[in-house]
Amino acid sequence: MLDLFSSLSDALIQFGGGLGLLMGMSRYLAFKQRTIQSFLVSLLFISTGTTQLILSGFFSGWLFHFPTLVILLPISLAIYGPIEQYYTDSLLKEKFSFGWKEALHLLPVILILLLTSPFFLKSEDLKKKIVFEFWHQNTFETINLCIYFSAFCLTGYNLYLFWIYFRNSKTAPILPAFRLGILLIPFRLIATLLLIYGHYTLNLPSLKIGAVMVSLILIQLYIYSLGNPESLALFIQEVRKNRYERSLLIGLDTDAIQKKLNEFMEQHKLYKREDLTLKELAESVSLSSHQLSEFLNEKKKMNFPSFINQYRISEAQKILIEKPRQTVLAIAFEVGFNSKSSFNQAFLRFTGITPKEYRRKVSGL
Repeated sequence: MLDLFSSLSDALIQFGGGLGLLMGMSRYLAFKQRTIQSFLVSLLFISTGTTQLILSGFFSGWLFHFPTLVILLPISLAIYGPIEQYYTDSLLKEKFSFGWKEALHLLPVILILLLTSPFFLKSEDLKKKIVFEFWHQNTFETINLCIYFSAFCLTGYNLYLFWIYFRNSKTAPILPAFRLGILLIPFRLIATLLLIYGHYTLNLPSLKIGAVMVSLILIQLYIYSLGNPESLALFIQEVRKNRYERSLLIGLDTDAIQKKLNEFMEQHKLYKREDLTLKELAESVSLSSHQLSEFLNEKKKMNFPSFINQYRISEAQKILIEKPRQTVLAIAFEVGFNSKSSFNQAFLRFTGITPKEYRRKVSGL
């Protein structure tokens, strides 16, 4: 009976790996409209499929003949969380853009790449020895530690994203795609914990059950996608419709708001006030703080500090050229910054260079 379970589970794990890679590589090409969502979904399938194939390589033994491929396991685990985070953000935001905050999610992946890179330089025999001991003895090699690290990162993302889905559960309660997401995240969390526990205790049945659960998730997603090809588009529409219905800007003349903002920022130059707050600017244009914050986020695609700093940096660029003898610190204070370091950081973020470099570049010195 145990032999039958072992054979069936091995076959299911291998099938899940192949299915994940196939769906990942084929679905994006099959979409008529290749959106950021469809691209991220493809990456999710590829990441999961890669994990399954490496696990099947351990169970069947073929991976011990190609030990270098073990590097793919911590990478595929570590990258899954950030990709799903990007995917969730792309659903809940009107316009998804990749900035420095999004790049921070990739730090664990970069760290794993750096830590595992020496493994490539080892001899083939030493690689095989390390992989064998890692699997059968749970040795504390760098590869093993990276796998634990990536698995715990994935667990953290599972918990966080479940909270995100649950918090937004009123957004689209009738859509199967949303209900499926809430169901599968805990299921995947259990599978991940079983894999961690199984490897830590060298408990093969727990490992296989966890891997089989991941394959079942892939199969469920494949079956679901066949019957609900338009579910993703419907989900996005429903989320954005709900966000619009709850908007604090309904009934307001956004063009008039923009005109008032231009007047206070360009003519009265409120941005030069170092202590200017969101509340004060909102009162100037007859809005509440929440209304102005939503206006800046939805219409200008930026938060309050970025909105103010863009005017400050624009003014600073003019002064740097018109007053070549004025110090950078004096200019920083003049346009509304309270320190040279905050001015330099903001200037660098908006222009890509420091104030001194900008002055040298424009003046030709």
